[in-house]
Amino acid sequence: MSVESKAAGLKNAAYGLAVLVAIAGVIYLVMKGRNVVKAAKDAGGFLFGADSAPETVGTWLYDALNSPPAANPDGKPAYWDYSQAEKTKIRLIGAREKTYGVD
Repeated sequence: MSVESKAAGLKNAAYGLAVLVAIAGVIYLVMKGRNVVKAAKDAGGFLFGADSAPETVGTWLYDALNSPPAANPDGKPAYWDYSQAEKTKIRLIGAREKTYGVD
């Protein structure tokens, strides 16, 4: 076997290997593309409530803001002082009456 025929055989083997790698790459990208599409669909469902998503930004935000607070031993929520709230309410009503002349 001459050097030229060995080189031609090696060149053809390299071409064949390149084609196989390209086909494997295309298959890999198609499979990854399906995963990307699924992830985008799930993200769209979460952000925009599309596709009957079980949880959206709105439901997550509602749950985060309306979760039951931790309670003190007396049963009142830990973050709220009822006497201070009543004082603030009285001040706000007084300010409204003073500003708008509401009786």
